[in-house]
Amino acid sequence: MKKVVFLITVAAMAAVSVCAFGQELKVKMGANKKHGFVDKRGKMVISYLYDYAWEFSEELAAVCIDNKWGFIDKKGEAAIPFKYDYAWVFSDGLAAVKLNKKWGYIDQTDKEVIPFKYDDAETFSEGLACVKLNNKWGFIDQTGKEAIPFKYEKVWSFSNGVAAVKLNAKWGMIDQTGVVVIPLEYENASDASAAYTEMISRCEP
Repeated sequence: MKKVVFLITVAAMAAVSVCAFGQELKVKMGANKKHGFVDKRGKMVISYLYDYAWEFSEELAAVCIDNKWGFIDKKGEAAIPFKYDYAWVFSDGLAAVKLNKKWGYIDQTDKEVIPFKYDDAETFSEGLACVKLNNKWGFIDQTGKEAIPFKYEKVWSFSNGVAAVKLNAKWGMIDQTGVVVIPLEYENASDASAAYTEMISRCEP
């Protein structure tokens, strides 16, 4: 009988563990003005401990305590130490993090994959990330290789194969090879994006 009860208890614990790991969690601010995570019913799963927090992405969440960023798993356990000055979410297996005033990229084991040499950096999107070096923006691939030259004043991340870029105070759109698909003649990125959408709609049968 004791053996049966023990087995049932172990099974129940395992089920709870799997449920906690697999469920969707959302950031929520508590009464103490700290951030934690709740399940879809609004029940607290990870305590309100963090000064700032991003949503979970690829099973980890970037969170901040005492001005240092790290990553936790869905059990609330530290997966990557709290040592970074800033951090973005994981995407394509990599996260942009800031250390000693420079940005680089790490994997989920906290291994440095792309060196800390950039002045600014964004999350990977569609295999490319926009990064800033020597006051110019460009794009790199997941190995850190330059994919699109550092010549832009500002850029947006890629979406549906195109990105808004700013050069000589004008915005346009480029594809993932750097080819201009919407001329750089617009006052803002939204107008350039709208022009691209209109062009695509005209091309549709």
